[in-house]
Amino acid sequence: GLKLWLDADDNTTITHSSNAVSQWNDKSSNGNHVTQATVGNRPTLVANGQNSLSTIRFDGSNDYISVPGLSITQNYSIFSVAKTTAGSGRDYLFDGVATNAARSLIALRNTGKVQFWAGNWANSNITTPTGFVNIAAVFDNTSSQLSVNGTTVTGKNTGSYSLSNGVYIGTNYQTNADFLEGDIAEFIIVDGVASTNDRQKVEGYL
Repeated sequence: GLKLWLDADDNTTITHSSNAVSQWNDKSSNGNHVTQATVGNRPTLVANGQNSLSTIRFDGSNDYISVPGLSITQNYSIFSVAKTTAGSGRDYLFDGVATNAARSLIALRNTGKVQFWAGNWANSNITTPTGFVNIAAVFDNTSSQLSVNGTTVTGKNTGSYSLSNGVYIGTNYQTNADFLEGDIAEFIIVDGVASTNDRQKVEGYL
């Protein structure tokens, strides 16, 4: 069920000019490559960003990348290693594209917590960590769940919207606010609900 796999430490998948990233290739073999054509909106490839591995850094003001070819409907599972360095406001790890009804998102530091949304806000009540965080989310309407560094909350109601119009990484669906200030090391989307065993295996890998 692997639909998207972005790995910042695999430099063969990243196209950049002076570390400004224009394309980040999908390792899932589905061809869901991530792009940013506008030079001023490109995030930065950072060597030794975490544990001697490379990361992709977003500036919190206008950096984002898009996955226009990806269309997936609930239920699905999303995994990432990322961090936010901003002190206030909220940072979106990802969101849908253009249309409100084609959205799912994870918000870091939204009222200080990690939250997710697909038509309805679901609060994990977990404070956003100050360093890199291992996130695993299942979007499954009223049976959604979120794991932050291994702490899991279940039975959350995110709503039923789906990522049916593409994905923006690092901003909201209108690319006008909620910009991520921080780094992404990996980002993975899996079709379907990952079992507890599979989720823990992916978290262990990440």
